[in-house]
Amino acid sequence: ELDKPYQPIELPKDLNRHNVVDFLKTQFVENRANNANDLLLRWIAACAIPPQLFWHWTLLVGELLSDKRYNRLNLENLFTIVRLPWFVEGEMPEAIRLGLIDWLEEKYPAWMAELRKEWHKVLNLEENLPPPNTMAWKGHRLEIILNELLQNPGWAKRRRLELELERLIYGQKENDAMVIKYLENKYQPLDAKRTERFRP
Repeated sequence: ELDKPYQPIELPKDLNRHNVVDFLKTQFVENRANNANDLLLRWIAACAIPPQLFWHWTLLVGELLSDKRYNRLNLENLFTIVRLPWFVEGEMPEAIRLGLIDWLEEKYPAWMAELRKEWHKVLNLEENLPPPNTMAWKGHRLEIILNELLQNPGWAKRRRLELELERLIYGQKENDAMVIKYLENKYQPLDAKRTERFRP
């Protein structure tokens, strides 16, 4: 039913990487007979994979969550998740993205791997490629490299991608949350000084 009000959700001022999932569970997870349905939370978390919130990606995730019995890509679900101000503003804070991605990787690693493959396809669509040697191309290339690294390539390919990643991020004051997360996981404490400028 679509006649019920879909009021915008007011976010707590102290929302951060460590408490975002718990807060969203209170808004989007249904508990029925000791069985928690976190489908909408998974949908929202998957939208955190790109650096901005893309409407077409949001719709694609809805399709990926659907099956022959249930079409999850419907108006009620869409109206429910867009109550979050992030979908109106077109982006999530980087710390929130990291918290949602942490949760997906821990609870749904297989599905996270599938999402990365789908995002890789989207990044490599010809119509999505910006002109070479532009700032937009640099950011796009960084997304492609990072997404490939997160799919656990072989050693030789990983080394080649990491060298290109370092060239792309060298000298940048700010970096995407996924870059920060990758660097956090890659380097040990002894390398902390090298990666400190990339931390949120």
